[in-house]
Amino acid sequence: MDNKDRYFYLGALYAFSITLLIAGLLYYTLTRLVSASYFSMRDDAVVTVSLIETVKEVTSKQAPLLAPPEESKASTQSAEDLFSDIQASVPLLTNSYKQNNEPVVSESFLKNIQTRKEVKETRDHKQAAQPIVDQSDIDIEHLLEQNQAKSGEKNPYYAQVHDILYANWHSTQPNNRAIVKIQISSQGNFSYHVLQWSSNVEFNEELQRHLEYLMQKIFPVPPDGVVRLKVNFISEGKK
Repeated sequence: MDNKDRYFYLGALYAFSITLLIAGLLYYTLTRLVSASYFSMRDDAVVTVSLIETVKEVTSKQAPLLAPPEESKASTQSAEDLFSDIQASVPLLTNSYKQNNEPVVSESFLKNIQTRKEVKETRDHKQAAQPIVDQSDIDIEHLLEQNQAKSGEKNPYYAQVHDILYANWHSTQPNNRAIVKIQISSQGNFSYHVLQWSSNVEFNEELQRHLEYLMQKIFPVPPDGVVRLKVNFISEGKK
């Protein structure tokens, strides 16, 4: 055997040895990875089972049953009794009407209005006696027309009062009318008396709020003492 053949066999043997070594290292590495993955899966399973058992143990514990509280004697009071006082204190116009076609008003509602009127009247009576100009036999609009027909122009005081009365008046209920007698004291204080309500409850409530609003205003001082006028409050569409 010559030197060339000897080197050939030695190189082949050397290459085969290196191949076996690399294969052994790869096999060892793969074996370790598979073992680590297997044990990791077993640990997760143990933890999961442990958690499930813990949850079961917690949910299996029942909360202690509490005896229902004894019903208080005061709770047997009906809802109607509880709110009877509140309902009684709210004055509202009802939908029923008297024989003269006037809406029925609760007593507390009328009493409140009467009290406010008495306060106004008492304050006015404490002042020095003043002459009363009573023009309540005709409504203020016709009064202005008469004055204009006689003198060629409207009475400036009545025209100013007319503008204040109707400046903020508006009703959502068409075809209704109410007649009100008003009085303006020598100090410009406004008071009123409803001569005739309409047959519409909603319209009457709107008018009532408007009249109460006017009581908070100070009117121009009458030039000739106390003035009494008749006013027609008409909603749009009323002929």
